[in-house]
Amino acid sequence: MGVSLLLAFEQLDLVAEISVSLLGFIAIFLALSKTDGRFSASDRHFIQALVMSSALAIVLALAPRSIGLFIADVSVWYVASMLAIVLGSLTMFLQLWQQLRMTRDEAAQIHWRGL
Repeated sequence: MGVSLLLAFEQLDLVAEISVSLLGFIAIFLALSKTDGRFSASDRHFIQALVMSSALAIVLALAPRSIGLFIADVSVWYVASMLAIVLGSLTMFLQLWQQLRMTRDEAAQIHWRGL
């Protein structure tokens, strides 16, 4: 493996570590914030988006190294990019679907700031 490939893997490892830290923070937040374990519907959308984004970042940051175990160096980034496009699109559409299913009462609880 070339030096630049190892540097890219180190940077992706850092992204995975940051995402794991964010997931840990979310877990602590969930454990300590509500005694009954329930959140308002508007908060649930934001927490779900954070968890899905962090999990996706972990998977995509570790994917090139894992893919590199099975295929040649040249096509690692192509396969990893295609995986990122597919998984990112699925995650995006799932979040969009969740947002479009939100009731007017849930949407009214979200505090929007005007620009």
